[in-house]
Amino acid sequence: MTMADYHDEMSRNIAQHGRHIMGVFPFEDSDDPINECFMYTVGNHPKGLPELLLIGTIELGAMLDALSRKMIERNRAFDDGELVPLKGGKFPVSLIDTADAVKDSFTIQAGQHFGHETYRVMQVVLPDLRGKYPWQRKCASPYCRVKVHYRTARQ
Repeated sequence: MTMADYHDEMSRNIAQHGRHIMGVFPFEDSDDPINECFMYTVGNHPKGLPELLLIGTIELGAMLDALSRKMIERNRAFDDGELVPLKGGKFPVSLIDTADAVKDSFTIQAGQHFGHETYRVMQVVLPDLRGKYPWQRKCASPYCRVKVHYRTARQ
């Protein structure tokens, strides 16, 4: 499959489902597989909404789909740091405005698909099984090892 074919497939998915969800596996010999395994949406930007990035898994495409639909229904992006409950989830996920560097490190195909880098990205951050986020004390592994790519410095 050529890159043109792949982008045609992405366009079909966006037209049919509202978004394309891209999953990336870590390298076999990775020193940091939790931060090299990720998934993201392509298709929210044309609706004036940010693309969503989830680091640490490629098995939660339904979560990204649900969050994208939630943004579309409310007709606005999530607020930076907003806690968003999802059906069936014990704890809410946190949505974080990301630094532009994530476009070069994570959402490369989104930029190639759009033909520019002016789209916005929000990182979906999962809590551990006790509801602790990576920036909180006593967050359990592997959740505590997920790097959060904040747009602005946090205290």
